[in-house]
Amino acid sequence: MRKRLEIPIVPGFSLAGDEIYHSLEYSTYYEPLRHVESVDCSGCTKRERLYCFTNFAGDLVFSLGLQIIENNGMSLCSRVGDADSLFYRRDLAEEQDEKGRFKGIWTMDIDDDGTRSIGTLESQRDGYMKLWRFLGLNMPRLHYDTLSSRNVEKVLINDYPARLFCHESGWAVETNMHCGRVYMDYDDTVTINTDNGTLVNDEAISLVIRCRNRGIPVVLISKHDGDLLRELQDFGISGLFDEVLHLKRDSGAEKSDYITEKDAILIDDSFGERWKAHEARGINTFEPCMMELILND
Repeated sequence: MRKRLEIPIVPGFSLAGDEIYHSLEYSTYYEPLRHVESVDCSGCTKRERLYCFTNFAGDLVFSLGLQIIENNGMSLCSRVGDADSLFYRRDLAEEQDEKGRFKGIWTMDIDDDGTRSIGTLESQRDGYMKLWRFLGLNMPRLHYDTLSSRNVEKVLINDYPARLFCHESGWAVETNMHCGRVYMDYDDTVTINTDNGTLVNDEAISLVIRCRNRGIPVVLISKHDGDLLRELQDFGISGLFDEVLHLKRDSGAEKSDYITEKDAILIDDSFGERWKAHEARGINTFEPCMMELILND
């Protein structure tokens, strides 16, 4: 029987005190299937779906494509287009964006006969959008920021194959992401701010244990202003990490300076830190709200 998980789809306490509420607050995930390629797709119908994002300034930031295969209530979808490109069928997306004057996330379905249909994030209650979270893209957060008059000019998407499979029992994701070392932030990642004060994030600890069970080293890397080692001792987690790197904010050092492995990942609530690490090292990065999805097979 597949394990059912209730996973928050928005960052919540991982945003340094900013609690975000959204109509798509929770989403259901299931443990990955290991043999999705064995599905017989003969006689299936195929269509493409573009997931597009128009920011508050009215600029089209991305148009990402999925190929969706359906047959008798079963679905299989995977990303299409170049892995390093944020635009798929850009001409169609820009044409529709000009007509619709959208803001936030919107979608376009393209059937085999060329018929197009437009949808919004609020209408996407299906599981297809969940695949993007496995690829590190938090679409509800982007949508919320835009509706809150925040202008997002760039996004990050991880580069590894992943497919989403739907059957009678629910949704399953198959991915071959390889992770050789995990770098994890401290503030608003390992710890979270709550009404009861600063607490240890149990999802972060759960991920550390999953890494240890797989022999994957975990490095705590932080620009924390306080006595980091003392706080780790007070929380009872001082021996949990393979290495602790405490960087001084005024030193000019970047977290990406200490990340040397090509198969490393960085988990950090700061988009700026994730962006620098991705640009400097080409590694996959995740928000803290995505920790439940990592190595959860």
